[in-house]
Amino acid sequence: MYCSFLLCNMDPVQTSQVVNVGQFLTEFNEVITEDDLKHKAESEESIYISKEMNLSEEMRAELQSVCGLSTLECEAEKAYKATNEVDIMLSSVPKDTCLQTLKFQAQELQKRTSPSYYTSSVGAMKYKKLDVNLTLSDRMPPVSDNPEFVKTPEALLRVRVYQPYFPSSSRLALEHEYWVLGHQCLTELRDKIRCVADLTIEKLEEGDFSDNIDVSKEGEPTAQEVFPSGFFYIEGVFYNDMRKDDAKDYSKTIMDWAKDPSRGIGPFTSKKMEATTFYDLDLKIGQPYVYCHQGDCEHLIVFSDLRLVHPTDCQDVRMYPLTMTFTRKYRTQCRACTTSTAKWVVKESPLAPDDPCFFCDTCFRALHYDRNNKKVVQFKAYPFFDKVMI
Repeated sequence: MYCSFLLCNMDPVQTSQVVNVGQFLTEFNEVITEDDLKHKAESEESIYISKEMNLSEEMRAELQSVCGLSTLECEAEKAYKATNEVDIMLSSVPKDTCLQTLKFQAQELQKRTSPSYYTSSVGAMKYKKLDVNLTLSDRMPPVSDNPEFVKTPEALLRVRVYQPYFPSSSRLALEHEYWVLGHQCLTELRDKIRCVADLTIEKLEEGDFSDNIDVSKEGEPTAQEVFPSGFFYIEGVFYNDMRKDDAKDYSKTIMDWAKDPSRGIGPFTSKKMEATTFYDLDLKIGQPYVYCHQGDCEHLIVFSDLRLVHPTDCQDVRMYPLTMTFTRKYRTQCRACTTSTAKWVVKESPLAPDDPCFFCDTCFRALHYDRNNKKVVQFKAYPFFDKVMI
C-alpha cells in the first residue's frame, strides 16, 4: 500500500495510547452524573458566572451593561448606524488625526484603488478549508420532523478524511471532517465519504464515449456500483465492506503477502465493516489509518478527537455522520473558453492544445463534431467529473 510508510514511521509522541472506544464510554460513565449532560439555559449560565466570579447577580448584570460591546461605540458611530451609513464612516478618514488605526485605515483605502489589489491581497486571503459549524449556536443544524434524539451518554469521534494519496506527490490535503457516534457502524462513515473515483462511469471499450456522446450518463453504472468493495485499516485489522454479493475481500491479498516472515510485517486480521461499530474499535488518537476503495484509491483517515456528546451538539441521530469541515475546491475550467466547468476529458486529439485536454460540453461538441454529430478527427473522450461535485 502506498500509505504504508506513513503508518510504519509515525512518531509515537504525536499519537495517544491505544484506546478502546467502548471502554472509554464505560469509564467516563462511572465519573459523570446526569446533570453533567444536561444543557444549561441562559439564566443558569448567568448564575454560574456569578458563582465563579463571586459576585451578586445584580453586580454581574451591572458589569455586563457597563462593560458590554455596545459601550465601546461613540456617539458618531451610533448616528452612522442609525442611518445605515457605516460604509461612509469607514471611508471618511480625517486627515488631522494622531490615531495610528486611522492612519492605517487611510493607507488601506489607498491600496484598494490599485487594480492589482484584488489579486495580491484578496486572493491570498481565501480560505483553504471551510468550517461548516463555526460557533456553538451554528453547531446544531436544523432538526428534522420527528427527530430521533441521541441517547446519552454517547461517544462522539471526530474523523479527518484526506484526499487520495499518490506516491508521486508528498502533499497531503484534508478533504472532509466528520463527527460520528460511537454506536454507528463503520459502513455509515464509508457511505458518507465522497470521492470522485466512485463517480466515474464504467463502460466497455475502456470508457470511450466519443462515438456515442449522447448516451445518458445517469443511465450508465458508476464505479461505486460496479466495484463496491473497500476497507478501513485500523490498528492491524482490515474492516472489509462485504454488504454486496459481488464484493471482494481486498485484504486477503495483503494478508497472504504479509504471511512471509521475512517481510517483518503483520500479523493482520480481518472483520466485516457492516458488523463493526466504533465502540468495537481499538485506535490511537492522531494516528493515520487507511481507507481504500476502487482497488487502489487510498485515503488517510485520522481520529483527531474522542469525547462525549454535549448538549450543544446536534441531537438528531439521523444527521450523523455530520460533516464539520470540507476543503474549498477549485473547478477545472474548459481549455477552450476558460469560462465553463469541464465536462469532458479528451485524449489523442490533434485539435486539442494538450493531451489530455479538458473541455466543456459546448466547446467539446463544436470542436470535434460536425452538424450531424459525426467526428471530424479521431480521438477518445471520457466524461469528466470535477472534484467540486463532491
